[in-house]
Amino acid sequence: MKDIVVNNLSNTIRTSDTDNQNVETIITEDEMEEKIIVDKILSDAVNNSDAKTQYALGYCYLNGINVKRDYNKAVECFRKAVDNGNTSAEYLLGLCYLNGESGYYNEEEGMKLLQKVAEQGDTWALYDMGQYYIGDDTRDITDYLSKEEIDKGIKYFRQAAEKGNGGAQERLGMYYHSGYLVPKDNEVAAEYFSKAAEQDYEYSQFMIGSMYYNGCGVEKDLAKAEYWFNRAAENDEPYSIEIMEHLNESKENSNKSKEHLNEVEELIKDCFGND
Repeated sequence: MKDIVVNNLSNTIRTSDTDNQNVETIITEDEMEEKIIVDKILSDAVNNSDAKTQYALGYCYLNGINVKRDYNKAVECFRKAVDNGNTSAEYLLGLCYLNGESGYYNEEEGMKLLQKVAEQGDTWALYDMGQYYIGDDTRDITDYLSKEEIDKGIKYFRQAAEKGNGGAQERLGMYYHSGYLVPKDNEVAAEYFSKAAEQDYEYSQFMIGSMYYNGCGVEKDLAKAEYWFNRAAENDEPYSIEIMEHLNESKENSNKSKEHLNEVEELIKDCFGND
């Protein structure tokens, strides 16, 4: 069983389908404090079995938002919401089954729920299915992953990437660039990094910038490299911030241009490697 931290799989409350509006739509108003929001959820949930309310209450219990975190109560609420057709609850209940806390581990049901959500167009469900089999680690993890697990994980990441999921595109770029889990292929890596970079994934912006700078997997193009380093720096990617400082200094001070460009190469090498 893989270790999945449910909180890290989604940064925001996930939206439901058209009929089941998301929690934020139900309970929020501009400038409303979090405690007021949660108090309203808890108050409404006492005598309300509505799917939207049960999903919201389950989310609070799952994440310990103004209530004591209670995995059992979260699962109970999500089950009620799922019985009434709430897509967001299907997603989180699926993750709960895969996470397996408090004895709820059920891979078959978890994957079935995520697959159902994915079929309704949620690419993050596909991403999380890949995450379940492979996990977060991008180092050499083949020692404790079976070929079947790797193949399944890559399959779901590819499906998510093909549907435009930037997270999956970035992960596949990392795998193809490093040669872990899949055969090393810098041209394929560059394609995935480019797609994720267009969606403002700052690490992918740094990586495709580095690939253009080195002529790795793409034709060497310093103008494109600088463009992507600048985009990544605007998104607070640390290596790119330093790189842009040196590139700008090299233009402003021709006497130290070579020195600054050497620093750029060292920064790229530190993170990117020698490719």
